[in-house]
Amino acid sequence: MVMLAWSVLGAVVLLSGWFVTESPVTVFVLFLAFVFATWVAALVFSARARNQDDLLVASTDDVVLRTVASLFGPLWKEVDGPGHLNYKARGMGLGVRSFGVQPTMSIDADQTPDGVQVGVWTSQWTGQGGMVLGVDRVMGHRWRIRRALSALTVSGDASTSV
Repeated sequence: MVMLAWSVLGAVVLLSGWFVTESPVTVFVLFLAFVFATWVAALVFSARARNQDDLLVASTDDVVLRTVASLFGPLWKEVDGPGHLNYKARGMGLGVRSFGVQPTMSIDADQTPDGVQVGVWTSQWTGQGGMVLGVDRVMGHRWRIRRALSALTVSGDASTSV
């Protein structure tokens, strides 16, 4: 979904550049700027995807795991891995040109006296040129997981970063 929005933004920028200037040189410069911005965004997202997100949620581990599992649809395949939940992306993503190189996300949920300590990380990935292939899929789901877990608020400060 992130790459779809990014692609639409690129098309709008290129078309607006053409309609405003009608200059092939300007459109080419805009295209190069867009490719460079895509590369920089992919590197930033890749650095972020390699780190683990730790969240504290005021709920039970069973509810957290069911909530997170419900976020993964047919474009993700459940696989074995180091977390309580492990999902491998299916299909294409940023930089993915062949099957088998999609990233795997892992999620742990451990009950503590303060709530549930949730860890979300990319446990397996293929890198190319400093970029995690399929990073758009991982980052999109991290944002969805964070939003869904913040909706599980039982008390005042339920979902905080650790």
